Amino acid sequence: MSFVDFYQNYINEKKAKGKIRTAVSQQKSLDKFRAFAGNAIFSDLTMDLLRDYEKSMLKKGNKTNTIALNIENLKKVMNLADKQGLLNENPIKFFKTKRENSEKNALTIEEIEKLSNIDLPSGRKGMIVARDIFLFSFYAAGMRFSDVCKLKWSNISNNHIVYVMSKSRGRSGSKRTVPLNSSSMALLNKYKGRNDTFIFPPLYGWETKTQEEIENRIMSKNQMLNVSLKLMDKKLGLGKSLSFHMAKHSFADFAVRNNTNLLLTSKLLGHTKLSTTQHYLKDFYNKEQVDEMNRLFG
Repeated sequence: MSFVDFYQNYINEKKAKGKIRTAVSQQKSLDKFRAFAGNAIFSDLTMDLLRDYEKSMLKKGNKTNTIALNIENLKKVMNLADKQGLLNENPIKFFKTKRENSEKNALTIEEIEKLSNIDLPSGRKGMIVARDIFLFSFYAAGMRFSDVCKLKWSNISNNHIVYVMSKSRGRSGSKRTVPLNSSSMALLNKYKGRNDTFIFPPLYGWETKTQEEIENRIMSKNQMLNVSLKLMDKKLGLGKSLSFHMAKHSFADFAVRNNTNLLLTSKLLGHTKLSTTQHYLKDFYNKEQVDEMNRLFG
């Protein structure tokens, strides 16, 4: 068995266990590695090969964080092969990757209100759904797009949303309870009666599909509806390159600016460790740091 075959088996096992997003990410990384190294065998995996692979990705215009993700995915599989005694030595243990901190854009509460009040013709159904899911995510403490899509009426209980977070399914702390508020309730009421199972439209009619089909549907809808968000961003003149992930950033920013303490912010975001929340929040306030230094020293 070649290393590439071993890698493909690893991906197939992830799929079989229902870890579709991991499998999709790893499949992209394997395809990229295979295009560079061919049907590489275990003895091909040297430090020189890894360096050449990194250089190849750089030459093709891959960004720093994209390169890091592909190396990190490769590292997981090489470490597994090493644990199983398939590598004489494991050079990736000593291979360092770097990531760039990407700025976390967020909408202000005034911009959230602009998005809420945007005038959309009834025929622009995609834009209406994109706006409503973004707003629901914001008012539900930054719920992930995939979790909003999978949300069922059975997840609503006693004025709370009770669900298991897709990304951390199977880990402790993956069950999340989010209190409903008047804004999130209004959005639920808007979609009440449209489907007996799912709350929001992306999965209407997909009740009997497999988990893999549902995950692929969600990824496809994410791309399509993000296009709609960017059109609304342009229409409103926000200049934020709006995307669904920004709903979580916007909630976190809003909570901190309204003096929500770190422990409660962490709980609301669904983090199990305060350190995760501290790391998540640290990139928000570069401008505020500059303003504070100017205030202190003129």
